[in-house]
Amino acid sequence: MKQVFIADDGKEFANAAECQQYEQMTEIRAKIDAWAKDKYGDKKGQATRIINGAVAWEAARADIIG
Repeated sequence: MKQVFIADDGKEFANAAECQQYEQMTEIRAKIDAWAKDKYGDKKGQATRIINGAVAWEAARADIIG
């Protein structure tokens, strides 16, 4: 028997911790995306750079914390 955990967007994970971390990162990315679009508007390059940097930082922080 195999247990699968499915995120809200349908992505599957082998354990609950990975699924939860993925969903948290998805929520964080959405918040950062909304902020960057509000701050930079049509300047997609700047917004994308900010989003990618913040998401990478959050991923590293999550790995460090645990």
